[in-house]
Amino acid sequence: MVATIICQGGPAPRLFNSIIIDFICEKELKPTVDSIARNDIKSILKKIETAETSTTELTNEEDRLLEEINEIGWYKPVDMSSFFEFSNKLAFYYCYVKVAAYILEFVKGLDALNLVEIIKRHRKANERNYVL
Repeated sequence: MVATIICQGGPAPRLFNSIIIDFICEKELKPTVDSIARNDIKSILKKIETAETSTTELTNEEDRLLEEINEIGWYKPVDMSSFFEFSNKLAFYYCYVKVAAYILEFVKGLDALNLVEIIKRHRKANERNYVL
């Protein structure tokens, strides 16, 4: 439906962040903590990232992420040495795994009307239409 609206000159929805445009144009995903849509998860990761090396502070934030830790199959403690790997894995999970079926279906709809090529050719113009 969105592809049809765009094809007919209607206003494009502003509901995707820049990694979705990257995926459409490059078929490559490079999520970051900032690209996670869930603000609660993003703020916890920011707290861990800026935390002092206090074990108590890290443990408290890690406890708030137990469900996510289990979802992504993380088996190490979240500490300063593993934070980068952990945050990248969590960002990938939230930016792709949880929404992959929707993204792929959206791209398929765009492709049916040859809009993927237009988006690729006019990437900057389309980012303005889609990026929140």
